[in-house]
Amino acid sequence: MLPAHCLLPALQISRISGGLDTIQGELHVSRKLIVNFGKRMATDKVIIAFTALIFLGIIGIIIFATVQPNQHAFNVPDVLKPPIAPSP
Repeated sequence: MLPAHCLLPALQISRISGGLDTIQGELHVSRKLIVNFGKRMATDKVIIAFTALIFLGIIGIIIFATVQPNQHAFNVPDVLKPPIAPSP
């Protein structure tokens, strides 16, 4: 049987090793969560960008139809077109 002063360091080393294994497992899980969160944020940014492009396109068509009411390039509803002054 080993003396007590030899068993104490072995026990401490095994506790430290177990603690490191636990920390490594938690780091692995947290790394997966961070990667997943980053992917969701990137997807959200793409959706926001496409929504902004669609919104700006609609605004651009409305402004173009307002500036040039006699044009026929876009099928703009008559409600959105400004009234045209009669020719003298």
